[in-house]
Amino acid sequence: MTRRVLTLKLPPPSAEAVKPAKKSRNVLSREAVRFLAELELPLFQRMQKINVLLPMAIGIRDDISARVDPALHDEVKKALADIAYSPGYRYALHVDGARRHNLDGSDAGPVHCCHHRRPRSS
Repeated sequence: MTRRVLTLKLPPPSAEAVKPAKKSRNVLSREAVRFLAELELPLFQRMQKINVLLPMAIGIRDDISARVDPALHDEVKKALADIAYSPGYRYALHVDGARRHNLDGSDAGPVHCCHHRRPRSS
């Protein structure tokens, strides 16, 4: 008895069909901190050095935009979003007695209770 082997010829995968693995929010936030630290922004240099996400002052994007090249504004906006939506940042906002930080690293006041975000389960 002979067996027949069925072979299928599939077309090569298109570039759209092959998607790179999605990075976790923690990885994205570390990359974002590194990017902002490279722009010589003191708060993000500190975050990178101590390896902790610190609550940022409300409106910090305006302060950063005033200091960096306008061509980088979209990248800065994305980097800040990557940090703000990360589990580590959500945790930093939720810690009792959490304080916000200005761009220079100085105290910007407490995190208001309505801004507390519970860390999401991943």
